[in-house]
Amino acid sequence: MTYYKPEEIPIVPGLVGIKVIKVQEEQIEYRKEEELENIERENLIVYIVSNNGLRVVNGLKSKYALPEPLKLLRIGVPKEVNSENITFEYVTFFDKDYVLIGFYTTYEFDKPFVVLEFEKNQTKIISKSENDRAEVVTNQKVKKKTSKKKKRKKSAKKSSSKRKIKGKSTRKS
Repeated sequence: MTYYKPEEIPIVPGLVGIKVIKVQEEQIEYRKEEELENIERENLIVYIVSNNGLRVVNGLKSKYALPEPLKLLRIGVPKEVNSENITFEYVTFFDKDYVLIGFYTTYEFDKPFVVLEFEKNQTKIISKSENDRAEVVTNQKVKKKTSKKKKRKKSAKKSSSKRKIKGKSTRKS
């Protein structure tokens, strides 16, 4: 089990990364996987990798989570987009120690998309449409459509009683 201290860093306008600094590492014994999900530390992210490959991340509050803490190498921001090709402008982070475990976008994120490249050949593409779709908040109340019932004219109730059997002579006349 590894404990990380999270720190928010702005990467590009509207994109905030959650940088982690390793604080402590320890071996723990557990019986059930549910026990791992309940481990928490105040102001720390708990990252657990078990022998069977189970990964549990507790305390991470981000929209996009990475499978493990990864170093950010560069970001590709589209400079020119047309129907045939896309030109990227790359911002490199080779000199900075940006080990990220997650990131999120804010309302300032105005690029159509960005490409994040990490170590171990990991790549993540974040699009503006994905961001807009996830953060749609409707303030209007949805009006429930009510259909009016037609007013029916009341008619006299028919008698359901059987006709009295009368003699043959009364029916003939």
